[in-house]
Amino acid sequence: MDELSIVEGITTATTFPVTFDKEYNPLADQLKMVSRLQQAALQRGVTRDFYSVEYGSWDHHGGVLGPQEIMFKKVDEALNAYVTEAKAIGMWESTVLVQISEFGRTLYPNGNAGTEHG
Repeated sequence: MDELSIVEGITTATTFPVTFDKEYNPLADQLKMVSRLQQAALQRGVTRDFYSVEYGSWDHHGGVLGPQEIMFKKVDEALNAYVTEAKAIGMWESTVLVQISEFGRTLYPNGNAGTEHG
């Protein structure tokens, strides 16, 4: 049996948000798949996995607070669902979450109605 067919038969104990305020939540969708892969780990013949998810487009030049507020709410919603799920399937105590960014901004405006790259 291949990995895809193993994962297709697995459901989650938690309802992952597909949308936030009528907008697609890609991070929640990715974390749902991580949960399904975690549940299938033994069937897939692995005892340790690494998963990478991403949620991009944080480069807001003007009006930073509005778009970022929506994005942070999507991140919060997705992570809440994932943590709930990881606890429900007994994986929370053996899960490590790492967040990285290759991009930053200063807190000071650059004169163009935005903030400067860090």
